[in-house]
Amino acid sequence: MQLKMLGCGDAYDSVNTNASMLVTQDNFTLLIDCGPTVPQAFFAEVLARRAHKNVGDAGANKPCMNEDSIDAIYLTHAHPDHCLGLTTLVNWMNAKGRTKPLAIIGQETQWPIFKSLLQFASWPQTSLNFECEWVDSLTITDIGPWSAKTSPTLHAVNNLSLYLSNDRHAFFYSGDGRLTSEGEALAVQADIAFLECEYLLSHESHGAWQDICRLPFTTETHCFLYHIDPQYRAELKRQCESKPNTSVAHDGLRLSLASASMSTKTFHNPKAQTNVA
Repeated sequence: MQLKMLGCGDAYDSVNTNASMLVTQDNFTLLIDCGPTVPQAFFAEVLARRAHKNVGDAGANKPCMNEDSIDAIYLTHAHPDHCLGLTTLVNWMNAKGRTKPLAIIGQETQWPIFKSLLQFASWPQTSLNFECEWVDSLTITDIGPWSAKTSPTLHAVNNLSLYLSNDRHAFFYSGDGRLTSEGEALAVQADIAFLECEYLLSHESHGAWQDICRLPFTTETHCFLYHIDPQYRAELKRQCESKPNTSVAHDGLRLSLASASMSTKTFHNPKAQTNVA
């Protein structure tokens, strides 16, 4: 399971891309969330991989990406910073000639918002060149090669966190909102947990350090904080210095959960990478 954080920012971050993640395994790629600044980060990833292939450097072992690379998009909820980039991304896929079907996974009650964004992606035409398969995130049990579970958070609109697992490893992505007991249980089971941490002190509808720092994570879990109010980022980095398995995430963070054994789990020195954000 390969992870690439396209963005770690919150809704109004002037430096970081809106929170978004690419998850890849067995030639299947899932995009989690797609805010308005996410397509630009994805296009940069496409160009970077193409450049690596052309010059044959150390990044050449990463597969190229194009308009067909994303197999499914999971949308945690229908706030603009998590879905508004759908229009640009899908419009690009369409313009580049995609014909491969695309799965859109989100809460059925929020489909009307997502569908309106896709309608604009094809305008002035009335349809895309490819089919979109709509999947209700409340009922999913698997996505591509992974088993999948969702859990609600306490947020201004309904948000579903995502837990993905294969036969050896697990990954948790909270989306937005304060974790419920169900979400906390999934997060502490994961090898890697990405948790929204908008604030330092407890908040009724957002993740906060005061709540996250008390979770009973073991040394088997590495926790990454993201979707942070920029004014708290420096303080959170200081707080993480005393938490060996907790880091502040940054744009471009790459992580790997190898399939051979737990001992081969690699984080590419996440503490060092986080400190350069």
